[in-house]
Amino acid sequence: MERYVYEAHSMGDPLLPFIFHRNTVLTRFHSPPNWHDNIEVLYCIGGEGYIRCGPETFAFSHGDMFVVNADMPHCICSDHTVEYHCLIVDNAFCTSNGLPVGELYFRSSIRDGRVTALFEGVADAFDRYDKTRLCAAADIRYEVLGLLRELCSSYTVPRPKGADPAANAHVKKAMEYIRKNISRVITLDDVAGYVGISKYHLAREFKAFTNQTMIQTVNLVRCTQARGLIERGVSISVAAAACGFENLSYFSRTFKKVFGILPSAVCKADRGGEVRGF
Repeated sequence: MERYVYEAHSMGDPLLPFIFHRNTVLTRFHSPPNWHDNIEVLYCIGGEGYIRCGPETFAFSHGDMFVVNADMPHCICSDHTVEYHCLIVDNAFCTSNGLPVGELYFRSSIRDGRVTALFEGVADAFDRYDKTRLCAAADIRYEVLGLLRELCSSYTVPRPKGADPAANAHVKKAMEYIRKNISRVITLDDVAGYVGISKYHLAREFKAFTNQTMIQTVNLVRCTQARGLIERGVSISVAAAACGFENLSYFSRTFKKVFGILPSAVCKADRGGEVRGF
């Protein structure tokens, strides 16, 4: 059975609960399939590749837009070169605006000039973003909401049978517990009790569906949230404590294992050389 890696997202700014990557270029690339709670919209601007999504494979070339549904295992591949933009939207933003994306299923592959123009409006808003400008965040939120409204209105389809192989109910419930209790001590016994199965059964299922142990996933989620806090100016010690790390040395080692850099490097990159924390 193919294994899926859970991808934790840290949106950083609560006013902008999005992740946007422009001009991502992959050459002869084949990633392991991953899955996450939020929807993801991809737009190809050059080259060619393909997207494996659940049991299906879709061509992905210039002008193609692709919606990755929540909890759907997927990966982007190219035997040559493919260039694309990527937008990930926090589900809470959608539901707070009356768009229950977690309950909907979107058509995966889209080629529609109207939707393309809406996506380009999102990209332009991110390019123009200046946090000191009045309504800068509102402009991005407006453009993202317009894109999501069109997708919800025109591109929802019945959910195919077997279209959600990563969304094992036990694993999803375990992830729910982890996110809600990220600042507390989390044990396998506690999570298993919340899910309602034995800890041995949960440990086996969790490893099979995420290719990670429970502690690896807890550390991934904690470090991802801590990085988001640090990037927003929170000190390393406060970010570590807020995300459940009681020992700064352990946090530093774990952070480097997850991201390949120390927390202080995030501070340095974000503040032009100033290193805070350790």
